[in-house]
Amino acid sequence: MPNEDYTFAIERDKTGYTLEAGGNLARAGQQTLRFHHDFIVNDKPIWHYNVKPDEYDGRYNNTLVQGKDLNGRAEWPDQWPKDSAYPDSFVIGDLYTNVYEGSASLTDIKLFVPKSGKK
Repeated sequence: MPNEDYTFAIERDKTGYTLEAGGNLARAGQQTLRFHHDFIVNDKPIWHYNVKPDEYDGRYNNTLVQGKDLNGRAEWPDQWPKDSAYPDSFVIGDLYTNVYEGSASLTDIKLFVPKSGKK
């Protein structure tokens, strides 16, 4: 909502991500919403969740296929091999401007990293 401040947080633990948003929410008032999403739900994983090779055993590796239609087809083999690792990356902002018009600015951002050895 215009002229409102909000607080957002993303936490990663051994099982998944917890997302939090707090502030004066439209049609809900002042509150904080918190949601945890496991890395794997009903045998469906969040894509490339492992930041270390030992967090993943290779079971979801396959060939990614896109475009099985008149526009063509492309294949990328071994999309998620065992012993792979990927950094966490989060996008700040909204990638779609055709539906959610508006603006936002960041006035304060902090990154908290756990001490080495803790998960």
